[in-house]
Amino acid sequence: MSFYIIEISTIMIAVLLLATGLAVRKSGNRELDRVLQITLFVGLLSGLTLFFEYYLSTLAGPLNSYSVWLTAFISAILSCAREFLTLLIIVFWNMFVDYSMYKSYDHVRKKLKKSLILVSLVSGIFTVLYATAQVYSPIFNLPVIIWNTFYILSLVIQVLYVINAIWIVWSGKNMRKPPTFLRLDLFLIPIAVGYTLYLIPGVPDIRNLSYAVAAGLTFITLMKRGRYVDAVTGFYNKTFLRSMNEYMEKHGYPNGTGVYFKAKANGAKLIPVLENLKPSDAEIFFIGENEYLLMSGPQKESVLKLLIKTVKLKAAAEDSSLEIDTAYAIREKEETAEDFTKRLLELTPAV
Repeated sequence: MSFYIIEISTIMIAVLLLATGLAVRKSGNRELDRVLQITLFVGLLSGLTLFFEYYLSTLAGPLNSYSVWLTAFISAILSCAREFLTLLIIVFWNMFVDYSMYKSYDHVRKKLKKSLILVSLVSGIFTVLYATAQVYSPIFNLPVIIWNTFYILSLVIQVLYVINAIWIVWSGKNMRKPPTFLRLDLFLIPIAVGYTLYLIPGVPDIRNLSYAVAAGLTFITLMKRGRYVDAVTGFYNKTFLRSMNEYMEKHGYPNGTGVYFKAKANGAKLIPVLENLKPSDAEIFFIGENEYLLMSGPQKESVLKLLIKTVKLKAAAEDSSLEIDTAYAIREKEETAEDFTKRLLELTPAV
């Protein structure tokens, strides 16, 4: 009975998160998209676990009397499919962490492609080997050996991706980065608890539920961050500007520059231009209709002028009718974070 309560609870949490996420989702929120993908995989994993239990308890017997090899083959496929979904959960969480830190969709897309090829190859090869061994060598230990090898290799891959996510966050602390609102512990602790309890004899397997709890806590954290982010553009809003400048100062980055861009119309067309041309240590703020502020570390005035010129040329190449007004501010040596923030919000286009 506890098995069904755990798995049904997992599915209910996944459905609730998906429904809530889709209701609040706006285009361009790639972090939320990743969390929803993770949640979908969790729901599928729990659903597949329930079906596997139903298959073993109800369908396998009659099917076994008809075809032993088909029963073994289906059991092998379902077992490996569950492990594949588990791998996908960790891989997509890693992509979520990566994008949250660096906001580089192109980088994440390339990395995701390689990761999917890796986990698909590993899962596909071991599925074929395990299914074949189950059908043709059931009386030997070969199926057990193959399955244990696959399970251990899967765990190693998951651990490596977890370590990589931790490294991404740790290395980002040594760079000029605004607060990311990432809480790796909210994802890792529930999963660690789930796997620890799984090793204790007699304790129900709550690993799937732990994934759902981890996804839910990550989702809640992302929603809290939403008060500082514009829902449409995905950029930080001007409410967060003061907090970010104070955060930067406390973390050893007291200087900064701000470049103001205002499109006279069709401001949405300016967004991809800014995203592609912004420096790696820069952040983009949405501060009003068709108005954006690009914040970065210390830059020479000549660099800022070159950036402005490049943005205008790129925007014109994309849409010749797109007119852009600009201005910039460089933080003065004795200027406080509060005064600099105020000056940034009062920027007007240069004549």
